[in-house]
Amino acid sequence: MKYSHEVIVVGASLAGASLAAVLGQRGYRVALIDKAHFPRPKPCGEGLSHIGLSLLKEFGIYDRLATLPQRPYLGFALWGKGRARPTVIDVLETIGVGIQRRLLDNAILQAALQHPSVEYFPGLELRSAALVVEPEGVKIAKLQVSAPLMVLADGVHSALAPKLGFVHRSSSPRRYGMRLVWQGTSDPLERRVSVFVFDEYEVYCTPVGAGALSVAIVGGKSVMREMAHKPGQLELQELLKRRIGFSGDLAERPLGIGPLGAVSTQAWRGPVLLAGDSLESIDPLGGMGMSHAFACAKAGGCALRHMLEGGLPRAAAMAEYTHERERAMRPLRGFTRIVAKTFRHILHRPIFDVMSKVPIMATVERALDPRAPGMPTAAVRSVLELTGAW
Repeated sequence: MKYSHEVIVVGASLAGASLAAVLGQRGYRVALIDKAHFPRPKPCGEGLSHIGLSLLKEFGIYDRLATLPQRPYLGFALWGKGRARPTVIDVLETIGVGIQRRLLDNAILQAALQHPSVEYFPGLELRSAALVVEPEGVKIAKLQVSAPLMVLADGVHSALAPKLGFVHRSSSPRRYGMRLVWQGTSDPLERRVSVFVFDEYEVYCTPVGAGALSVAIVGGKSVMREMAHKPGQLELQELLKRRIGFSGDLAERPLGIGPLGAVSTQAWRGPVLLAGDSLESIDPLGGMGMSHAFACAKAGGCALRHMLEGGLPRAAAMAEYTHERERAMRPLRGFTRIVAKTFRHILHRPIFDVMSKVPIMATVERALDPRAPGMPTAAVRSVLELTGAW
């Protein structure tokens, strides 16, 4: 079969655009397709972890972030129900930045489009009837586009994935998300993400620029209904003013998403590979979502090159993709699970005091390396095993 491209990528948000950029750097012919026109708003916690930042540096894209409004953060302030003061975790290192998703999406997309071998098709919603998927490749007749490999990076609610045989398992109970942005006249949050934990929902407050606060809410559908209307927003606004001293006005309309946590049981079928949200459940605390997109780009780019160049059989290349993507995300998952488990412990304050005196993110990463020696590393490794992060 004669192909017009070497890879078709469906979805031009973070996972798809960064993968197209990685492949475009090496001259591979990529057809990048998205139903939206960028920049566009998207519900997101808007925290990008240090792992994601490192990957952008590796891709040669990091400098594009320099002109975007953003705020680095060094820790977290955790507010529990009925607690008069927060539990603070400062981790002695920049563990991420708060940055608006629509701006980051557009910056990564422009990085991909600078490569002549990347062809962009915006405003085009693909349906399964438009695709011909065969063992040797994929064809989209109306675009006169074909390739031996295709990547679906069109989100957890992809209309194409189930039609192509991908099965998703959903978490129970079902949880939903909403994102709001407030613009204030000051920035009192210093360099921390504030997290409020209630019985039925959590609120994650991330500074994303001078006076700008991104608020992500995760909970049941009834909570989302309340927050979609003025009374619920005013109640949340009062909470922010009382607890963290933030006052401001709603700068953008609320954006909802859900249900969350539907994860595909497989990463590939035939010539089609999944990337992005459909392979990872939500982790607002660690900033995993956006970082996972870039981990997919790195591991996916390597696997696709192996298949295109005949370096590895398809099954071996896909197994490597799964392994490398999981290895990149384990430190964030481990950090989140340690924090979540410890926060519910009666001795959480002294434990967090100790955690704040060491570079906890680096410690978790070291503990996840089975070759790393030492008793402290072994102790953290035991905690990770108990919390299910190992």
